[in-house]
Amino acid sequence: MPGKRTPAVAGVLIAAGVGALLVRERRKRAAGAERATIRDLEDSTSIDPDTGAVCSIQKADLLIDEAALQQIWTPMHMERLARTYWRFLTRVTLGLIQVRYSEHGRSVVLLTEPFRLLTFQAPEYELDADHGLVRWRIARGVLVSRRGRDGRGHLQIEVRRSAAGEAGRGLLHV
Repeated sequence: MPGKRTPAVAGVLIAAGVGALLVRERRKRAAGAERATIRDLEDSTSIDPDTGAVCSIQKADLLIDEAALQQIWTPMHMERLARTYWRFLTRVTLGLIQVRYSEHGRSVVLLTEPFRLLTFQAPEYELDADHGLVRWRIARGVLVSRRGRDGRGHLQIEVRRSAAGEAGRGLLHV
């Protein structure tokens, strides 16, 4: 459904994964510099009573050194952001949930391949000067209703740059 974010696995704080990625990259490039700051965390989940679709949104603001932000605002780092999200999902579930990669998409499995909870199509990436996005359209899975299959639902990570940062620091809305 257009405009809906429908991850079936709710409660994952995307900001934590983004923060970890940005802090790691920044540490590599600027040892001793001030760390990234995560603020204004929000988490909301709702279920559409007619369709049963889940809309779960986690968002936060991230303040980061402007020079470091310039260096990581690339398609390669959008891919790293996406991989950080999937790695975080495995870690937070103590390895019970695994993510399997293929050239055609991703599968979220319980322990091993036959137990597919969610299967996603290949990721879609968008990146311009002020906006970055990674979207996975839901293909199928045990946790997905028939109405949400075949790309009608999706999971996405979206990052927007804002001019409202502090002196020398960029502000991202994640």
